[in-house]
Amino acid sequence: CSYIITYLALIYRYYDAHIPYYDAHITYLALIIPGNILYHSHHTRKHIISTTNLPNHRPDHFVFPIHFGTRAFFRKMKQRGSGVIVNVIGTSGQRMNPMYIGGSVGNASLMALSRALGSRSTDFGVRVVAVNPGMTATDRARTMLQKWSEQQFGTPDRWEEFLVEMNLPFGRMGEPSEVADLVAFVASARASYISGTVLTVDGGASDRNH
Repeated sequence: CSYIITYLALIYRYYDAHIPYYDAHITYLALIIPGNILYHSHHTRKHIISTTNLPNHRPDHFVFPIHFGTRAFFRKMKQRGSGVIVNVIGTSGQRMNPMYIGGSVGNASLMALSRALGSRSTDFGVRVVAVNPGMTATDRARTMLQKWSEQQFGTPDRWEEFLVEMNLPFGRMGEPSEVADLVAFVASARASYISGTVLTVDGGASDRNH
């Protein structure tokens, strides 16, 4: 526990000392290991909290460092009296998935952070908004589906079967450009009265009856 606290304190001091005065700051949560709660019994703490043994992963990919990064950017923007923070999260925080329990926990916490901070940040000229992409056609999505396939069928090669089961809107996953367009809009002056909310880009899948 003391190691985790020290690690997070170092992350916060780095952000606070090195960030410039950006007009907008956009964060995203990278892949948290898929799996149910039993699978996570010996993986969750290492993956979500610590990056010590995870090559090719940067500290800003995880829940607590994103929290501290948002805090540091908000402090700078508050001093200036303007700015936008956009947290790109994911729909597993609003539609819980027992096969992606780490993602559901992490995403829900960042959604709450964005709503809570964004509801009061406007007093200081700063907007905070979250964007929740649904299933999007990226390498990350394929990796997650392959993990589900391995857990259920013993092989990663049957991942496409999950796409059929998902009954996705329009019969497809979303495109990265569709998410990027919303992020660009939210960060722009055209969205100047949007703060403290979560915008979902999933074709309606989160409320779709399967």
